[in-house]
Amino acid sequence: MTMFEQLYETNVMTESHERAERRRQRRRRAKLRERKERQRRKKKKAPRQVATPVPLTGYAAILMAPKVTHAVIKAFRTRGWERRQDLEDLLGEVRLSAVKAFNQRGVRPPDTIDQMCCFCVKIARNHAASIRRKERVARENGYVGLCELPDEELPLEDRWEGRDPIDAHRQLEVAADLFRQGRMPEHGVEILYDTAVETRFTVMGADLGISGRAVRGRMNTMRKAFREEIEKRGMR
Repeated sequence: MTMFEQLYETNVMTESHERAERRRQRRRRAKLRERKERQRRKKKKAPRQVATPVPLTGYAAILMAPKVTHAVIKAFRTRGWERRQDLEDLLGEVRLSAVKAFNQRGVRPPDTIDQMCCFCVKIARNHAASIRRKERVARENGYVGLCELPDEELPLEDRWEGRDPIDAHRQLEVAADLFRQGRMPEHGVEILYDTAVETRFTVMGADLGISGRAVRGRMNTMRKAFREEIEKRGMR
């Protein structure tokens, strides 16, 4: 091979390499443009949709009135609640209780804002009293709330620890005698069983065909009769 042929072959190979490199660069740039386009499409946000507020109608408009809200918050503040989050949570519970009363228990919704204020304030007072009663019972049972060093706190004592099984058997016999003598109210056995499994009085009443208040009254009657019979027999 002559020198000219070698030079020609070298030039041809160099040009082919250069063309191949330019093709690779063009493909590389095309892929980069496609990647950037995909990223731009992903980042492109959909047009923001603004929800149109639905106007409140019926008792909902009265229930959500500012005057009713202020009356309920004032009722809770006078009973010791001050934190904003607590007041908002309690306000939501009162509204939920009112809606349940209208939709589930058949209570007629008030027609005016003043009547709704009285209705919701009554619910707030009852709810506050229920919360304070539960807190008092918890304190009487030894609950003191969260503590910084729980591992150093002593466990609560079992109130039934060391109970004489003979006394327990005698107390059951007393209860059975009261039922045999007819001194216990109707559906007493069912009420005692449901109370033991922590069933609500309203649920018991629905099953027995009576009101929850009647169930509570019969339960108190059984407790009073049992307590009097225990004291009469000298048992503690």
